[in-house]
Amino acid sequence: MSLVKHLRQVRSIVYSSKVLLTYTSLVTFVQPKFAILLGSIILPVGLGLLTRSLHLNVLGEIYGFLAMTGVGLGLTMSANTIQVRFSQPPDKIAAVVSLSTFVSHSYTASS
Repeated sequence: MSLVKHLRQVRSIVYSSKVLLTYTSLVTFVQPKFAILLGSIILPVGLGLLTRSLHLNVLGEIYGFLAMTGVGLGLTMSANTIQVRFSQPPDKIAAVVSLSTFVSHSYTASS
């Protein structure tokens, strides 16, 4: 499989994990900083293991580590948009959330 197909799979995993993990982090924790920290740990570990499995060309590990990387990316990207709401004054929340959502969507659309 080519790298483009793998990147498309990561994008679909990111979208599905973004919805699930954002809801879970909002229900479990008041602020999503724990989700951002957890995603910041999972993402580089998943990328490192994915690089190793791509080098060894083991398909089962590739899919597993793609899912791990997608969960880490979904945790960090979606939670950042929510964290912006808590860190800004009430009169600037709409502008900051729309800007962060635009940047998030433009990032995922370009990959």
